[in-house]
Amino acid sequence: MRKLLAKIYSSNDFGRSGCKDDQCNCACPTGEYVVQVDERILHDAFHSSDVYQHDLSPSAKLLFNQSIGKEVVVVNKDAYEFWQNFKAPTLLNTLDASGYETARRMIDLALLEPVSECYHPHTPTPDSLSVWLHITNSCNLLCTYCYVNKSNDHMDLETGKSAIDAAFRSALKGGFKKVNLKFAGGEPTLRLDTVFQLYAYGQEVSKREEIEIESVILSNGTTLSQENMDEIQARGMRLMLSIDGIGLMHDAQRPFLGGQGTYEKVWRALEWAINSGLRPFISITVTDESVMGLPELTTRLLPLDLPFNLNFARPVMPGKMPDNQKMIAGLKETFECIEANLPGYSLLGSLLDRSLFSSAHERPCGVGEAYMVVDQRGEVASCQMTLKQSVTNIHVDDPLLMLKVHEGFKNPSVDQKEGCSQCQWKYVCAGGCPQAAYQTTGRYDVASPFCEVYKAMYPELLRLEGLRILKYSGEELTL
Repeated sequence: MRKLLAKIYSSNDFGRSGCKDDQCNCACPTGEYVVQVDERILHDAFHSSDVYQHDLSPSAKLLFNQSIGKEVVVVNKDAYEFWQNFKAPTLLNTLDASGYETARRMIDLALLEPVSECYHPHTPTPDSLSVWLHITNSCNLLCTYCYVNKSNDHMDLETGKSAIDAAFRSALKGGFKKVNLKFAGGEPTLRLDTVFQLYAYGQEVSKREEIEIESVILSNGTTLSQENMDEIQARGMRLMLSIDGIGLMHDAQRPFLGGQGTYEKVWRALEWAINSGLRPFISITVTDESVMGLPELTTRLLPLDLPFNLNFARPVMPGKMPDNQKMIAGLKETFECIEANLPGYSLLGSLLDRSLFSSAHERPCGVGEAYMVVDQRGEVASCQMTLKQSVTNIHVDDPLLMLKVHEGFKNPSVDQKEGCSQCQWKYVCAGGCPQAAYQTTGRYDVASPFCEVYKAMYPELLRLEGLRILKYSGEELTL
């Protein structure tokens, strides 16, 4: 018998990036599946899982379990043949030492599963409560896709403190271990002193209630100075900057109220943030108009080693559908540019909107479970896109509970969405943003208007990640 020369590499072997730390401008997924291996199931027979496969080269195969979404895996011929042998259920105690070690690695990566049970996603109780604080309804920009009806209303300090108290009350009652404050608007840096004071107050409450606190400022970057960046860093806060393109491409979507471009100011703010030791998260909103500028923007961002995410602009008019073919063409060109200069970190969580490849999930976001939005008056809504449709306020005992039992905004499981239940990618996108589906169809329980884009680009994204793993494995996967 020839010696087994299995080589197995995964995304986590070479670092991850993307929207893992809830720095984004949306409610990130709350549930994920964790493969737990204990001694009891190791006595069971195992068989090969039903996974997505792609040939990267004559000697390397990509494997990905869409039902778990744990990691993208690249294997050589020996490892693939070994995995194929498990089509016939096999007991681990029948393997030699090398085979046993290889099998355990494949179990950890959800490539093998016990015969007596199948891996499937579940939604554990989330441990982090995200709270969008709408610091001001005012903004100095006129973004083409903005859904906020601007005014000069601001959140005063008393309302902000009451909002934080309400958030921690809900966190305590819900058993959350962390509260993540998202200072937003409008443009929250127009009221930066209020932001700093509220975060300081939140830290006091965090210490008193023994619940961890994190914060992020969601900013357009145009009002920030080097001194502001230094203070954000000194206070231990995080920063998200919105950049939609290079030069005129950005300016076309994110002009000042008077029509002047903002790109130069935003990029300067980015440089100031880096100078201060911040690692700002870059939010890129993709529209039919800006998608062809993505190759240039991502090419410029990658050497900076900054986390970023492509967010598809949500349709805001009933019946208005995105030009999916144009989106697909622009994304393919972007992927080609990235392939020419693959980074040392993963872009799985960055390049396709709310898609999540690091863990399978049943819902695309935390709405109705671990997310609440507080407007400048102290009214509480389910989502920032439904800010005017308040459900309760910060003075009730448990605002989050009121959102959970509310019959309005719905965030159904992907298994309950028409057109999703039989899709092989359903636990990657979870059906997409329910609000986007509602805006275009009047229903929450249908697939995202970007479904066509997702399906076209998932194989491309997995291939890109597989090539990245090959590049940084440091060796050819040949025998």
